Amino acid sequence: MMQARTRAVVTLGIVAIVAGIAAAVNARDQSLFANAGQQLGGLFAFNLFGGILTAVLGVAAILGARAGRREVVTIAGAIFLLGAAITLLRTATTLNFLGGHGATLSFLLMMGVGLVALAISPEAKAGSA
Repeated sequence: MMQARTRAVVTLGIVAIVAGIAAAVNARDQSLFANAGQQLGGLFAFNLFGGILTAVLGVAAILGARAGRREVVTIAGAIFLLGAAITLLRTATTLNFLGGHGATLSFLLMMGVGLVALAISPEAKAGSA
């Protein structure tokens, strides 16, 4: 991966790690798969599993980018997108695996679309702006 692209993936990965750790700490008194996650400020909600998964995917994206492995970054982004789909379909049910709601959906979409776009877009040719 190009240096600028790697920096962008690392930035998104750091956002995921910080958000995931903060969400996991915030939800530490809940069961692992609590249906309604703990609200983290006015940003989003995750249960303990959602927070841990978010942090792990951030680490995976960073490691993939640093190793030049686009497929690892793509997989991390795809899992974020899967989490967004699960959140969309399960928000109003008792099977809300990540404990999220609408704002969580936005966060997961941002992470998934950003990582996948960075991983699958072609490299710029030498001499192009």
